[in-house]
Amino acid sequence: MARRKDTQKDLDKLAKLVEGIPPERLAKALRKSKLLTMRVSEADHKDLKRTASKLGLTVTDYLLRLHYLASKKLTRSG
Repeated sequence: MARRKDTQKDLDKLAKLVEGIPPERLAKALRKSKLLTMRVSEADHKDLKRTASKLGLTVTDYLLRLHYLASKKLTRSG
């Protein structure tokens, strides 16, 4: 339950930060325009796709969310 409250607080903060920014400018700033290529084994590729799919995410979004989680944890620890 606390996690949901934290998420709502974060969303409220984000809404205040972007308030007044024209939608087209915000969309341009958030657009994904860089390509990252990486090599993985066939087994890892299948596992990544399967896990992302189970979470309702693309592989890109899955990897980005993992990155954000790790980044947040590192920031908190030090």
